[in-house]
Amino acid sequence: MGAATATATPGRVWVITGCSSGLGKELALAVLKHNDRVIATSRNIGRLEELRKAGAATLQLDPNTDLALLRQFADEAINVYGKVDVLVNNAAYVAYGTIEETSPEYTLQQYQTNVFSVLNMSRAFLPHFRSRGTGVIASLGSIGSRLKSPNMGLYLGTKAALRSMHLALDLEVRPLGIQTCLIQPGRFRTPLLSSDGDTTNVRHADSDAALISAYDKLRSASIESSKAVHGRQLGDPALGAQRIYEVLTLSGMAQAKGEIPPELLLGTDAYEATKTILEQEIKVAEQWREVSCSTDFQDGLGVL
Repeated sequence: MGAATATATPGRVWVITGCSSGLGKELALAVLKHNDRVIATSRNIGRLEELRKAGAATLQLDPNTDLALLRQFADEAINVYGKVDVLVNNAAYVAYGTIEETSPEYTLQQYQTNVFSVLNMSRAFLPHFRSRGTGVIASLGSIGSRLKSPNMGLYLGTKAALRSMHLALDLEVRPLGIQTCLIQPGRFRTPLLSSDGDTTNVRHADSDAALISAYDKLRSASIESSKAVHGRQLGDPALGAQRIYEVLTLSGMAQAKGEIPPELLLGTDAYEATKTILEQEIKVAEQWREVSCSTDFQDGLGVL
């Protein structure tokens, strides 16, 4: 963690993690354009210089640190402007590897960054939001939470876990005046799939893992598919960031919506994929309805 450089501008105060590139950086720039205040974070504070020059306060942060240190960071961030209104959990990376080939340690690293750090950042700021009776917690998930793809099971699993936990969090804190939003992007043209230099957001299995030849073809196809997509993704990060700002502030295209949604699909591909997946799930459920509904007590209570 490090010293912040604050700019006295009016408006809401945002803390955004993972601001060195991608949607995090674009969101910070979008927030600044609307004259709100931004506390931008990154593991490497040197990569936040552009945002600092644009007016953001900058703090060094590794969201994977333990909860006690994250609580200290929350206090430090709150002291920059005297309050925080919006927390955006953005830091994440993609871990490739088949289930059999990846180690428990490699698996835990993926869940630590993509799930546990989000929970701990939220835990760190919730006392501040509860004390004020207001606040917004937004996290970047992925349409991957609903997808299935070989060689990406760990990454997709983290996003599915995050979705369930984030929706539970919403039910817990919305009655307290705190709103949450899990943002589910499709493919945006960011460095998320990049494996170049210090923008690395991709890990291809354990460096010392014994790769299994039976998966060679599948593994190669998965990696090549991602490489073919990178740089040609459908989503525009600048437009995506603007829509996120509008949804979390109920302005622009979201002005008439009434409240921040617990979950937001971002991108045409995210919308179309979700629609197709839900239709397929309903079709399969109907095909197996007779079997599924043959296990009940006569006087039992169901889920809903």
